[in-house]
Amino acid sequence: MHINPHRIPLRYWILMSVFLFCWNAASPIEANQGMDIRQAVYLIESGKPSEAIELLSRMIDENDQRLDTYTIRGAAYYEMGGFTKAIQDFTRAIELNSRCAKCYYARCRAYERLNDLQKAYEDISQAIKIEPKASELYFKRGWIALMKNPSSGESVEDISKAMELDPDQTLRGLRARGMAFEFSGNYNSALKDYMEIERLGQADTNLYFKIASLSRFTQNKSQEVLYFEKGMASFAKAETAGRTEVAHYIDIGQHFQNEEEDIEKALEYYKRGLRHYPEDAMLHILIAKAYAAKGDKPNALTHIEKAKAIHISAVEFIRSVINDSAWDSIRDTDEFKDLLDL
Repeated sequence: MHINPHRIPLRYWILMSVFLFCWNAASPIEANQGMDIRQAVYLIESGKPSEAIELLSRMIDENDQRLDTYTIRGAAYYEMGGFTKAIQDFTRAIELNSRCAKCYYARCRAYERLNDLQKAYEDISQAIKIEPKASELYFKRGWIALMKNPSSGESVEDISKAMELDPDQTLRGLRARGMAFEFSGNYNSALKDYMEIERLGQADTNLYFKIASLSRFTQNKSQEVLYFEKGMASFAKAETAGRTEVAHYIDIGQHFQNEEEDIEKALEYYKRGLRHYPEDAMLHILIAKAYAAKGDKPNALTHIEKAKAIHISAVEFIRSVINDSAWDSIRDTDEFKDLLDL
């Protein structure tokens, strides 16, 4: 995926923007924030959120009507992974100033981290009502809509609006909107956005492989071959320069395994990827699948075990694709069932 759901760190939204964004309604902050507020900000920026929380909690004990103390403490909790406590502080901040778009955005981010996408969507929508010309808010709502229901295509409108509001974000928008089209099954529109990125001179290895893959779905064989070759040429340069990504090895391996039915070639690239990314669970799963397709049970089971040790979600993923014929040689074995807790 090309879009990063946490593209702008929450602490920067809160600590650098909140003072300029929220105070033209109720409960304005005094011009002089005081040494304690500045110290709390400094502590968070210095990687000491727990110390900031202690300081801000003392301030709240003395005065529980200052919105800035809640927003900053909420950001500190967020930095520490205390998303429920962050939500409580952002909620209190909203109670003090219901026109604080950044507070809704911040709470949205915390809900998102708790995977409560409905509440996250409601909060980001409220932020947009308050600040309807903030492009970043539309990007965020587009992302949340995509995660809520990838096939709906609902996020396309928000991403298009974000690009309209901020033309400097066109490249980011094309990648995000292309993905939204892709997830909703509108492959031709996705290809149009991805190829516009190439026209703008911003194509990379991932994009070439993405276009090749989508060209296969649209049954454009010549375009698929052309862009796979472009991807391989770009990959070779990236590998020489030491700038490869795990997705490159996965894309190439899957091409050889699924399109050319060359399992040995697929294994070659998966293993090359594993040399660079030994703790990538997906590479181990794909290697296991390739070995299973060859009928090599011991190696297939070994890599499933490794994937499971790296991340327990590997089990759920394999269960979701268990009916793929590639697993036929091991699906009914006791070892396979034990590894997947079947």
